[in-house]
Formats: sequence, structure tokens, C-alpha cells
Amino acid sequence: MKKFTPLILGCVCLVVTVGLFLFINARISGFVTTIAKAKEGSFSTDTRDQALKRADTLIAETALNRAELATFIVSDSDSVRLIDTIEATAKRERVTATIGSVTVVPTEWTYHELVRVVFSARGSLTAMTRFASAIETLPEASRLANVSFEISDANVWFATFTVDFIKEKSSKP
Repeated sequence: MKKFTPLILGCVCLVVTVGLFLFINARISGFVTTIAKAKEGSFSTDTRDQALKRADTLIAETALNRAELATFIVSDSDSVRLIDTIEATAKRERVTATIGSVTVVPTEWTYHELVRVVFSARGSLTAMTRFASAIETLPEASRLANVSFEISDANVWFATFTVDFIKEKSSKP
């Protein structure tokens, strides 16, 4: 038995050493996995921080442009002012204008809506062309979508205008 005691003791030491090695290896693998997840999280945080910095920079750089653009957008309370501008322009150009309809055109826009104003006007050819030119250059974000001219027997011109303009929505989501 004395012959086998060192062999048994050596085998026990070997088993303990292998077990200790496997235990330490498993712990190290767990730490490596934890470190990899933490590193991945820090990369996504860095990416998010960089995206936020880029967005802040964009907002700062475009502040003047957005402020200037906002002056062209008609607010909810200014819708009547635009119609008054059309009527005042007609009076200034010596044209008789009558507002036919004001409708909101459905769009997918979140914060703004398209308002369509249809109106008719009567006057001389010179006055009508000056009026059409003035309507094309309204100071708001508007566009002369359609115009059609006709002449009557009495040499009086008649026109139907369709003007679209952008207005802030009354209730924003």
C-alpha cells in the first residue's frame, strides 16, 4: 500500500488541480462575457451621444433658417389675415374679388396643413394681370395653384384663382 500512496496522492492532487483550473477558467469566461457586454453598451452609449451632439449641432446651425421659414407659415390666427391680404390686393389693383371657398386639404403632415382658397375676380386685362402677379408673390408660403381667364362680351375679364398656403395645425399631436 505504501507503493500506491504517492500515486493516489498524485492523482488526488491532479484532480484538484484540474478542477481548480476548470473553475477559474469558467470564472474568467464569465468575466470576459461581462466585459464584452459592458464594452458593447459603452459603444451604443457613445453612438447615441454622438447622434445627440449631431442633432444639437443641426438645430443650432439651422435656427436662423427655421426662424425665417416660420415667418412664411400662416398661424391659425393669421388665416383670416391672408384672405384680407387677397382682398386688399384686389382693391389695390382695381379688381373686384369674391372669395368662393376656403378648404383644408388632407395631407400626411404632422404640424401643418394645406389650405386651399378659391376666389374669382373681375376687371380689365391690365388690372387682372397685375393682380395675378401680385397673388403669385404673396409673402406667405403660398402658391398660385391654378388660374383661368375668360373675357366677357363687354371686354371685362373674369378669372378664377386657386391659391394653396401652409398653415399651422390647430391641434398638434
